Amino acid sequence: MAVRRWLWLNMLVHMLQNLAVAAYYVLGPAIADESLGGPSAWGVIVAGFAAGALVGGIVAMKLEPSRPLIVGNLALVLTAVPLLSLAVPMPLWVVVCSAFLSGAATLFLDALWQASMQQLIPAEVMSRVESYDWLISTIAAPLGLAMVGPLASQTGQTQTLLIAAALIVIPCSLTRWCPASAQSGALPTARSPARPSSSPPMCETTNEEP
Repeated sequence: MAVRRWLWLNMLVHMLQNLAVAAYYVLGPAIADESLGGPSAWGVIVAGFAAGALVGGIVAMKLEPSRPLIVGNLALVLTAVPLLSLAVPMPLWVVVCSAFLSGAATLFLDALWQASMQQLIPAEVMSRVESYDWLISTIAAPLGLAMVGPLASQTGQTQTLLIAAALIVIPCSLTRWCPASAQSGALPTARSPARPSSSPPMCETTNEEP
């Protein structure tokens, strides 16, 4: 299998984010019910996330970052903000705003990630790489959902949310200084035509097929 360190690094970071964000979905409704006004409060929080996702998608259409994977992963740090706002917990409007930022960051990263994959992965192996991506990125979600309850029972809700936030912030931030991601090239635009798929940028390859 070809060595594409940037690909495996990003898949690992996204897997950890999916693992950690499970704390938001497990503990968030309970905290909203106890401290923020009940189920209606959680409904507003979820609506805030959805609104942010819409904005994040629009922003991703407009921006052309020169280092899309680094920018996207740094944006993904914002998905830790709702965890921190619930850990206190903060007033409802603050939690809603944090959910908005999280939604925007999630869709922003997803758009940049998908665009980068289309540019950097040869078409003949795209389906295989996409399969790895979905498997690695999503396998952590059920594990996180199963782990949050027992962990919160042992350490408390606040500690669990703080641990989850750290599990997002640290890996996403460290990608900024990782050579494999730092070497990533700009996405193709109307002013910068795409390179042929037979020679994808920022991929460290061997002669073997991925």
